[in-house]
Amino acid sequence: MSMDTAIRGRVDYIIFGSKKMGVFKINSEVKYLVIAADGIYSPFGHDNGIYLLVTAGIQRMSWELSRNSASDTGLCYGVGAGYNVNRYLGAEAKFIKGPSIMSGDVGTGQIDSFSNNYIQISACFRF
Repeated sequence: MSMDTAIRGRVDYIIFGSKKMGVFKINSEVKYLVIAADGIYSPFGHDNGIYLLVTAGIQRMSWELSRNSASDTGLCYGVGAGYNVNRYLGAEAKFIKGPSIMSGDVGTGQIDSFSNNYIQISACFRF
């Protein structure tokens, strides 16, 4: 591996808190657990400047919508870019594509589905 590249491990636990939607007060809650590895390319060195990244891992998503709930585990992948202000502090943005989940009854046609693609913006601290 050259001095311009690095691999880092990452664990994310993301909760989109409970929301009440619409006039019927439908409760919705989404949770993610991601274990992934990021490949990082830093053309100007790792201590400061712009870097590009690719990510791949396993994602567990659970979704509750009023009385229905579903969960799924699958592969996720994405791309992103970041900027290191100095050796310790930076910021990055990633587009992540993960497994979609569905809940409901196919026989009755009452199916809810949730796309699992998102943009993640993060502040980064290295130690």
